[in-house]
Amino acid sequence: PSSDMPIVDLAALHLDQRGSISEGSLMAMADLIQTPSRDWLGSLELKQLSYRNEKGSHKVDDITLISTQDSADFQMELISPMLNASLISDGSPLLVLGEVQRILIDEQFRPEKVVNSPAAPNFRFHVETADTRALCQIILPELYIAERTKLDISLNKQDEFLTELSSPAIALGSNRLRNITGKLSNPDSLLRCSLRINSLHVSGIDLQYADLEADHGLVHTELGFANSSALRNELFVSADVFLDRQPNPKDTKAYIFVNDSYLYLQDRMWEIRPFDANIGQEKYQINRLFLLSEDQEIRANGELGKQADEQLNLQVNNFLLDNLNSFFKQSPQIRGTLNGSATLSSLFSNPNIFVDLLANNVQLGGDPVGTLNIKSKWDQANNRLNLLVDQSLNGRPPLNVYGHYQPSNRFLNLTAEISELPLTYLNPFVKNFMTTYGGSLSGNFQLYGRTDRLNLTGE
Repeated sequence: PSSDMPIVDLAALHLDQRGSISEGSLMAMADLIQTPSRDWLGSLELKQLSYRNEKGSHKVDDITLISTQDSADFQMELISPMLNASLISDGSPLLVLGEVQRILIDEQFRPEKVVNSPAAPNFRFHVETADTRALCQIILPELYIAERTKLDISLNKQDEFLTELSSPAIALGSNRLRNITGKLSNPDSLLRCSLRINSLHVSGIDLQYADLEADHGLVHTELGFANSSALRNELFVSADVFLDRQPNPKDTKAYIFVNDSYLYLQDRMWEIRPFDANIGQEKYQINRLFLLSEDQEIRANGELGKQADEQLNLQVNNFLLDNLNSFFKQSPQIRGTLNGSATLSSLFSNPNIFVDLLANNVQLGGDPVGTLNIKSKWDQANNRLNLLVDQSLNGRPPLNVYGHYQPSNRFLNLTAEISELPLTYLNPFVKNFMTTYGGSLSGNFQLYGRTDRLNLTGE
């Protein structure tokens, strides 16, 4: 039998609510029979399949699905311009899914629920992509899967499970992974995993490579970052992670051990000394985090939980602010030296935050800013973070900012008292459409409202 599906407005039927336009059409031809074991055998052809959304029309072309069965195996093959896939199994799809769940989930996280199957199936699945652009528009418009992406999954009667993945590139929106290879297996009923990505761009951060190896509950990972600017900016992190699984998932803890690593910022090398951390239910702990670059130091130590005496301390000594310039390529260049401390306690009950930072000899875009004193303290009575920023330049205070931020409703209220603040500070921010050569700004300004709907008033 065959049937035609005229253009169907999926958006109007509320079947696809990702945009105001979502239409599809196809012609289907089927030659199928159902066996006593309730498997479907035969062929299904989808022809003239097309889809239209806000980004335009996407022709998928013809898709053919063929299923056959001999005395031992059930076989299925999918043929299309987008991808080709094949499946061979001597067990039903439900049995295969049950075995995969047992290996990946029950044996790893719920061992008390493991029931050995007397008849584990043989199973082989292979898929390789071609031009998936139209398919991605249907599944997720921001998704991109490169041609020659391959996925192989196999399971045998000896309970040996193997998954292998390779892809030139996979992207979702602005997040991109390139040259991906991965492998997952289960020797001794414990998962072994390896993953290598040669280039990553995730949440605005570029990494040159990422390696991950997991074996018998211990994960070893290495991350690398480098840029091509005149100044060396590079990162290498080597770490081991151990997951201490407990019958009650809430009691499970992750132990992180960072090995000797290094960081280059603006041609300066930072040693990352070995330290450890652990993460549990409403409990974080960092032990002896120490970053060192000549006389620059960053230290962190302590724990975060519900108790008032559980606190995390951060200390910064002689930190050069131009280290930050490599992270903000389009922002004005900043210089200066930062010293100070921050303390966070009672994170999961009554959070208490205290910050006291002093930045000396600050310059913004080449213009002197002077000294900045930054303080914040948690106001327990009003459930808000009080903020204070004082500027001192040549013995006078051009800028004084004070106010508070309330996390519960994301409300910000800041008042700025400005006295002869040089307008040249604005040049780095407005250089694309104007240039300020002199003058100053004085007055009182207030910035207030929810962080997504801020208002600015002044006089």
